Amino acid sequence: MAVTSVAAMLVFMNSRWLRRHLWLIVVPIIVVGIVGVLLAARDPVPDLTVLCSNKAEACEAVAEEFEATRGVDVLVVRMPTSQALARISSRQVRGEFDLWMGGPAEAYTEAARAGLLRPVSGEPANSIPAGWKDPQLRWFGVYGGVLSLCVANDAVAPASWQDLTNPSYRHAIAMPNPSTSGTAATYLWSQFERLGSLDAARAYYTAVGKNVGTYTNSGTVPAQLVAGGRLPVAVTFDPYCLAEQGAGKPVHPVYLDGVGFEIGSVGVLEGTKRAELAEAFLAYAISDDGQRKSASASLQYPTSATLEGNLRTRLDGFATPIFGEDIARAGRHRAELIALWERVYFGTDQPYVASLPRSVAISLAAGAISAASGMAMALGYRFGRFRRLTALLALAPFLFPPATWALALTYPPFSLDADGTAIILIANSISLAPIAFAVSALALSAVSDRHLIEARALGVRPGSILARLIAPQVARGFAIATAVVGLLALTDPSLTLIFGGAHQYFASEVLTGMQTSRAGTAAAALLISIGIAALVSLPLSRALTARIGRSDVVSLPYRPTTGVGAMPLALAVPLVALVAIVAAHMESLKPSLTVASTTTILILVVTAALILAGLVVLAVRIRARSLRIVVYVALVLLLSAQTAGGVLVSAPHRGWLEFAGTSLAPPIVGVDSVYQGFFGVALAYLLFALPLAILAMIIIRLRIDPLVTSMHDAGAYRLRIAGELLPVVVPSMTIAVALLTGLVLTRSAPAIFIDLGGRLSLTPLIILDHVSAAEDGQAFTLSILTGLLIVALVAAAGVLWVQVRRKLWKSSSLNV
Repeated sequence: MAVTSVAAMLVFMNSRWLRRHLWLIVVPIIVVGIVGVLLAARDPVPDLTVLCSNKAEACEAVAEEFEATRGVDVLVVRMPTSQALARISSRQVRGEFDLWMGGPAEAYTEAARAGLLRPVSGEPANSIPAGWKDPQLRWFGVYGGVLSLCVANDAVAPASWQDLTNPSYRHAIAMPNPSTSGTAATYLWSQFERLGSLDAARAYYTAVGKNVGTYTNSGTVPAQLVAGGRLPVAVTFDPYCLAEQGAGKPVHPVYLDGVGFEIGSVGVLEGTKRAELAEAFLAYAISDDGQRKSASASLQYPTSATLEGNLRTRLDGFATPIFGEDIARAGRHRAELIALWERVYFGTDQPYVASLPRSVAISLAAGAISAASGMAMALGYRFGRFRRLTALLALAPFLFPPATWALALTYPPFSLDADGTAIILIANSISLAPIAFAVSALALSAVSDRHLIEARALGVRPGSILARLIAPQVARGFAIATAVVGLLALTDPSLTLIFGGAHQYFASEVLTGMQTSRAGTAAAALLISIGIAALVSLPLSRALTARIGRSDVVSLPYRPTTGVGAMPLALAVPLVALVAIVAAHMESLKPSLTVASTTTILILVVTAALILAGLVVLAVRIRARSLRIVVYVALVLLLSAQTAGGVLVSAPHRGWLEFAGTSLAPPIVGVDSVYQGFFGVALAYLLFALPLAILAMIIIRLRIDPLVTSMHDAGAYRLRIAGELLPVVVPSMTIAVALLTGLVLTRSAPAIFIDLGGRLSLTPLIILDHVSAAEDGQAFTLSILTGLLIVALVAAAGVLWVQVRRKLWKSSSLNV
């Protein structure tokens, strides 16, 4: 649909035919609107919204029972503790959530001091010990967990906390990130209490940090990584490890010389508009029945003294010291210890700046690998015999998200280390190969078949033709593709959040800073990402403008050599092997609206991007100066949009847009936003897809303008012109649609910066969740579904093109 709309606009602008066929533009917009309304109807505004920092299963078990009892709709939104605390601390989102449930009580004491929790009107009936609930009735402890290690059965378990500093555990420990996780904050406090001073704690954090293999955003994930075989040891609460053990995974909890513990709590948030219902939910959650429901879903220990297997009984069974009994004191030092760890880990107050040099080097290396494979594909496409097959192979990496390619690379015969740098390099180079191919093909188009034939007619040897005509374009194309792919890899946090070990990466640190409201993150992210893109785009825009302006219109079937045709086939071997790995390890999925919401956003973004790009290109007079300006702006937007687009949409649009005290527009990000974040994500993806669409439309217009002029001067009918132009436009437009579709369906950035509230989600984000939780089979299954969806949509666009082409030819033949 998008292809049809833009093609009609390009060919028939200002024509009577276009005015009679406005449906080509209107229909896609109407379809997208209808689907959006249907999705909104399936996800109504909930009666109560719960921010969950526990295992989602535990919160949902309590919510489902409360729904059945009260006949209301409860929405549960999962978020790690420190990230949740930062979220509710923002003035923009007051009233977004009604309750906060889960996460250690220390965070609740911090929230209570900041005035973020609302005291209940009267204490509900409960059997919670006095020390595990707030005297002012702002929070109540409802479950507990004991801080322990989760160790693989075939690994040597540490005998003490100090053993975690032993070099034998180098890069062997999975640790939750204290910047986002409440589990990690409990770990920091337990070690501080064990060691007795900040200096000793700092030295211990430093020593253990050398042995950390990876940091995770949530405290529930490290046990899953050990259960999945990625690392042998994890720091976590024991219920998470016991759950994996109960599922048949070869792991077991290990308790060391002194145990910390958490008092997972619940409290009504200040600003709730449903105080009475929120208090009723809290009353059920702290009751024996509510705690029993939660414990049965999570294997956690209830705090109620009247329930069997309660936390107090569990703690009394340890003969070692117990850390964390003074919850108020731990809460007062919580922020201080997190800041201490961040200074140890980052070595600066601006981690995104400190991580930039290494991130740039790795990204450019990935860009060079991708550029080499993209150029090999482009050479095969330009000079080989199997052009269509080569194009399909070159675009195939857009079938799966980067995290899926990375996960497949950890399986034999590749067996890459999930926490090594090589997996970041190779997975990025594979996933961005279609971009490298498009850039390389554009560079090679500067050498026309006419040039090659004339050179051969003049007696120039093939070696000289290669050195003088082809090699310079290969070098330029390689350099441009390296820069473009490198910057796209730099600004995408999806891989480095999960893979690559405990190293710091620019985009990941920006995302963490945004999630935890670290001061200055948004401004620094915009300045750095847009600044680098602006600098790099200066030479790139000149080179691309020169290539675009010289792109050949008429291409003769000249093939100087058949050897280059074998290069794409050779590159296809590992690609096919990776796809086979994905297909061989699929598992069943729970039904959800993920594919429906993703498809709707895809149609909306691709249609809007191509239509807007067509309007922009038609409105600009294509001259050398204006062409360079448009190309430059498009490049800056494209290369920075994954980070900058997410930040620009997320930061200012979480609350009502106001001017002079007047509310102008509702929020488009978050749970209480329009369509619960749906349009916010669509806007962010549009900022990413639009620049690529503009570049594609410029190339197409420059290709057809001379033909349109010559045929118009010859007196051809407009419909006849359209029929002649379709064979020229279709290949370029098909590649553009495939690139845009792949970008929207497989890139988690910029959407990863934005909260898609409610029960809707996006396929790339769900795949990331499965990969981070070591749920490989489910990640692979959803990736296969994504690939099939891309193929189906591109095929549907191709079929529609064929139908339009037949009608145009039929009409033109009747008019000639």
